[in-house]
Amino acid sequence: MIDDPLLGVLGPLITATRQDSAIQAVIGNDENGIRRVRGFEPAEGDVITGVDVNGRPKFLPFIVFVILDATPDDDVPVTFASIGARCYGSTPQNAWAVYAALVRALHRVGPRVVSGLGIYQTLVRGGQQTTDPDTKQPVVMATIPLLATAQAFAT
Repeated sequence: MIDDPLLGVLGPLITATRQDSAIQAVIGNDENGIRRVRGFEPAEGDVITGVDVNGRPKFLPFIVFVILDATPDDDVPVTFASIGARCYGSTPQNAWAVYAALVRALHRVGPRVVSGLGIYQTLVRGGQQTTDPDTKQPVVMATIPLLATAQAFAT
């Protein structure tokens, strides 16, 4: 049985990814670089030039996470989640470098506590290269299955 509140996995995953040195090396570790690892897309009209959307030929690298599924277990306070990751780059090679940094940061990473959430394991699946249908920016698509606590974890 899960007591309230049920914690979301997206915020801690974003935090863990932003703090990784491989991610910072390929995306940047300044304020704008940190803002380029996020959940969802910015609201229409809310895109800040220079953060990630400059248009051709000045595309910037960034990562967008979305929750595909976050099913809590019926008996114990854990969540089996599936997160979609879109790794954008300035070129197809740079998009692959962003994806490779994501793999290094998250694939088969074991137990840790991030923002009060226990994340038992993350995997990175996929690696499909394509271009964004709207902007034509190079992107590599991935799926991240993870197992996490569904409630705050005492440290």
